[in-house]
Amino acid sequence: MPGGDIGIHIARALGSIPWTIVAVAGVILCMINFSRAPRASVLVGIALAIQLFSRFVLPIVANFLFTLVPAQQMDDIHLRILVNSVLFSIPAAVALALLLWAVFSQAKELERLQTSAD
Repeated sequence: MPGGDIGIHIARALGSIPWTIVAVAGVILCMINFSRAPRASVLVGIALAIQLFSRFVLPIVANFLFTLVPAQQMDDIHLRILVNSVLFSIPAAVALALLLWAVFSQAKELERLQTSAD
């Protein structure tokens, strides 16, 4: 990685501080609520871990992968943008699916508990 790339990653990390605070607070809430809703807490925790990985580690991995590809194959900026978008979209889609699963599985569980209590 050239020296300028480290500065870009540091600037990206600094710009992500508000998001990171919310994500870490979410992980703490998952740990606190684990005894009441273990499945939802685990799913949300995994989704947040994927997002944290995607936010901080994936840009470095993507940059490294782009340096491995011969320059003439990545000269087309459209191809580079497409590959980069897909690379970041996959973990975001998995994290979103886990969050949706947590929400809707928890809703079914609460409904079942209410029905059995009546």
